Formats: sequence, C-alpha cells, structure tokens
Amino acid sequence: MDKQLFQKLKLLQADQKPSFGIMTPQHMVEHLILTLKLSQGKIQVPTIKPTPEALAIKHNIIVEKENIPRGIQAPGTNGTLLPLRYNSLEEAKAELLKAWQQFELYYFQHTDATNVHPFFGELNYSEWKSFHSKHFQHHFSQFDIDFKH
Repeated sequence: MDKQLFQKLKLLQADQKPSFGIMTPQHMVEHLILTLKLSQGKIQVPTIKPTPEALAIKHNIIVEKENIPRGIQAPGTNGTLLPLRYNSLEEAKAELLKAWQQFELYYFQHTDATNVHPFFGELNYSEWKSFHSKHFQHHFSQFDIDFKH
C-alpha cells in the first residue's frame, strides 16, 4: 500500500473542499496518522466490550469489506475538528507515510499483537489492515480521490 498511498497523497491539495464531512485535507491526514498510531498501541484507549451494533459494523467493514458509512464521528470529537499538530499538509503527508511503514514494521515484529479500536475492541494485524484500507478509502473519498486497496 506504500506506493498507492504515496500516489494518492500527491493528489491531495491543501485547498480542496470535502464532498462530505467537515475535515480539511490536513485534518483528514492527521486523523489517519492517529488511527495508525492507535493500531500500534502508541495511543492507548480503554479496553471496551463492543456493542452489538459496533460488532455488526465491524463485521460489515472488516469481513464483508463494505464501505464505512458516512456520518460516523470519531470517538471523543463531539463533531468538532481536533487542533492540527503539523505545520503544513506536506509535513502531515510525510508523517502519514512514516506512520504506515511503522504500522507494518510493528506487526512484522509483533505478529500476535492486538490493540484496541475504540468501537470494535481488540483487533489483530489482519483486522487492523482491513480496517485501515476501508478507513483510508472512506476519507480519501471525502476529497473525491479513489483509494481502493
């Protein structure tokens, strides 16, 4: 996915407007960085017991490979944007590429690791990779960039 991610990031421009949602291109990239860090246990969230609704969504996204529905809010955001952490979209893009490589390396070194997803509970590498693929596709589609993996 490294090569595809690099190619799709080149299409993303700072002044692009989303076709849905409230994120700017930089907010979207930084959001994806956070989820990659979350999947490696670099950001800790409490272990949860997923609700039946969350388990159904998890099955649809991870097993059935369905698209993530529009309108789902990131946990803890209350529908608002988080402050930006990077000085520019270009800096955030570079960090996203690095975060993806770190994700792959982490699970290469920790093959049996699981980490908590805030809706779905514990996920292993295969589940996280499936989630990230659909999550990236969802957010790139906000800016009309086709991202299929």
